[in-house]
Amino acid sequence: MTAIEAGKADRQLESWKEIATFFDRDEKTVRRWEKELGMPVHRFPGRTKARVYALPRELREWAKRPQPNEAHVLEPFPLPDPGGQIEDSPSGPKLVLSFPSSGVESSADRLEARPKSYLLLLVAALVATLAIVAIQSRSSHSSPGGGQAVADGARNIHQPVAEAEALYLRGRYSWNKRTPEGLNQAVDYFTQAIVLDPAYAKPYVGLADSYNLLREYSAMPEEEAFKRAFAASSKAVELDPGSAEAHASLAFVLFYWKWDSPGAEREFQRAIALNPSYADAQHWYGMALALLGRPAEALATMNRAQQLDPSSPSIRADKGVLLVLLGQREEGIAMLRQMVNTDPGFASPHKYLALIYLADLDAPNYLIESRQSAVLLKDAAALAAVDAAEKGFRQRGVRGMLHSILEVQKQQFALNQVAASELAQTAALLGDEKAALGYLNEALRRHETPVRYIGLLPSLRSLHHSPEFSELLKQAGLPPLDKIHP
Repeated sequence: MTAIEAGKADRQLESWKEIATFFDRDEKTVRRWEKELGMPVHRFPGRTKARVYALPRELREWAKRPQPNEAHVLEPFPLPDPGGQIEDSPSGPKLVLSFPSSGVESSADRLEARPKSYLLLLVAALVATLAIVAIQSRSSHSSPGGGQAVADGARNIHQPVAEAEALYLRGRYSWNKRTPEGLNQAVDYFTQAIVLDPAYAKPYVGLADSYNLLREYSAMPEEEAFKRAFAASSKAVELDPGSAEAHASLAFVLFYWKWDSPGAEREFQRAIALNPSYADAQHWYGMALALLGRPAEALATMNRAQQLDPSSPSIRADKGVLLVLLGQREEGIAMLRQMVNTDPGFASPHKYLALIYLADLDAPNYLIESRQSAVLLKDAAALAAVDAAEKGFRQRGVRGMLHSILEVQKQQFALNQVAASELAQTAALLGDEKAALGYLNEALRRHETPVRYIGLLPSLRSLHHSPEFSELLKQAGLPPLDKIHP
């Protein structure tokens, strides 16, 4: 291939259609790959046409990357979409898993270069797998999913299939990385575990926890992520009512998606009663207590979480920002700065410090931390805002920076790339109270998750005197300011 031909072959792909053609797949498939498998797709901020683009070099590198299920015998066969299908029911979204009906589907493309003996092995594996599923469903001595159910007092403890348990543990390892790639990989592992053993509750918990974070660490829309998380956590509670992990995951969704504070608190307390040593339950409950205007309980619960899992970076980062939000500023910033030095690849401390520095109008530090956060999260919209902020700061100082951020945010908001609550914070820092309250009302109308934080966000302090802001807190099911900031 000549240099000219190579250049043409590697030209930028500027639509979902071109990306789909590149892989010889449909647009729905490549869109799902971007959301759930971390396929590198970029976006043009503020443009109505050619909203996405991709670089063939990056796509080829991504395609070569080892996938977590390559060594597994089921790998060549299409698995259900991660999390299965979500169906509405009177009790809410329901998770339904099913095997594809079309056999090997598009996997034939990937098998063209493989020897016939390998294809025969795959066919045999599929037949064996379907036979196992049929046997398990008929067995009167096993639970519906394939593992054994062993009585433990009033609770039946499901004994998972060994391979499913191994996949679950791999998924937890990936989940703990708290990166877009790690979370998508975790979804893949948990899904494989569910396919092998549908009655095993822990992978459903893992799916719920992954989707709860993917809305924050990737481009997955909040509504879609929370809907899947609610379905998966509800299924986990159904399969194992004695699982602290399942109740904690359900509590998280109830608090941040349903805005059901009483229901979430019941689930958090149930999780902690079942397993007082479960650090994540203490962690998530601690953050919820702060938002509910119970700062003393919040810090005590967060301290307990850190005692249970002192190595957890997410607990330390959330404790750091919580200390700042509750008035212990120096201690909280010191904790976050220490994390930046010891674990620079973890995004949360950078994100929290950017939030703090922006509220302080400390432009130099804000620009450093916000860029690092955007790079680590691979957030194209955030990177565009940082680029604009740097230019605005060079030209017109802090106010120029804020105006530049707001202009980019308006363009991104029109494309549903940022939340209305983000524009509200920028407008408030510019002193435009009317615009800030307008954006907050829109955020409330859209049921945006950040609305749950408005009582604590330092960038919105200038609105605290407003009766309309107090009414917003009430409508969001949040306590009054004198309770949040005693």
